[in-house]
Amino acid sequence: PRTAVPGQGWFVWLDDPTGARFAPGCHVRGAFTRHLAELRRAIREQRTVRLGYADRNGAATARTVQPLGLFFWGSAWSLGAWCELRAGFRNFRLDRIVEASVLEDSFRSERGRTLQDFVRHHEAE
Repeated sequence: PRTAVPGQGWFVWLDDPTGARFAPGCHVRGAFTRHLAELRRAIREQRTVRLGYADRNGAATARTVQPLGLFFWGSAWSLGAWCELRAGFRNFRLDRIVEASVLEDSFRSERGRTLQDFVRHHEAE
């Protein structure tokens, strides 16, 4: 059975072993689906991901991240992750991810870098 827990504007699906999907009951379309399967796999397997990303101004950047969850914010989907470059939590819009490579490197949940920490961080903002 599908179990959802309300958060601030999103739902956490508990049927996913990682608890990593946060969204209302709608479909993912267009540019958001391009890397969705590999990102979900990386979240489940706790594997580091190398992203080619375009910021809001279109500038290209490369990031290595520890993916934590996929979120729907009403008009856009994002990947919530621990960014190694910035040494902090970041959201990466799926429609701005140009390239996503799941690396062989795995990561373990580390205090201060977990999905729960990510959610607390954003609720505090």
